[in-house]
Amino acid sequence: MTSDRIDENKGNSVWHTGFFSGKPLVVMSRAMMVQSVSERIAAAGEWGRCLRRGVASGLTSGFMAVLLLAGCAFGDPEIKTRVIEMEVAPGANGDDPIRVDIVLAHDPELVKQLVDLSASDWFRRRGELRLAFPTGITIASREVVPGQKGLRFDVPESAGEAIGAFVFAEYGTEGAHRARVDRLERFAVLLGPKDFSIEPRS
Repeated sequence: MTSDRIDENKGNSVWHTGFFSGKPLVVMSRAMMVQSVSERIAAAGEWGRCLRRGVASGLTSGFMAVLLLAGCAFGDPEIKTRVIEMEVAPGANGDDPIRVDIVLAHDPELVKQLVDLSASDWFRRRGELRLAFPTGITIASREVVPGQKGLRFDVPESAGEAIGAFVFAEYGTEGAHRARVDRLERFAVLLGPKDFSIEPRS
């Protein structure tokens, strides 16, 4: 299945000293703050990816670093989703193929729309939403058939810093046929006769 600098201004590298509560206070310049932050990003995991966005935007003063960390803590977290498996029950969907879309949202406004969409609405509006959010959406599509097993989708690094992950399955029966899965790292989509379920896996 398929889907889609730190600028070190060395000219300003000057140390400043002072006192706070009777102890020496060292304030780093912008360039030194950038270097200090960048040296820690690689080992910071999800925090590192959040910090990287701020560093790339030039948010490297002490004050802005505090704002950046606050945003990472209370803003939209990145998805945990990494591996998605699929199993289709014999006779599922009246023994007809099922279209399945895995949708990664990079835009908070898109997430707000997706949480209320049924699968039928999603497949009807998919082209419209792609145009409305050209850089805010990643879609992996697959058509599966009843009885099919062993399907796997690995979320690519190119998916970037998505903040929402959804599964939509086009059944012929009524229902939402939608699931939000961004807090699950690995799971299986079990496509049954009239709907699907999500099974967390390790």
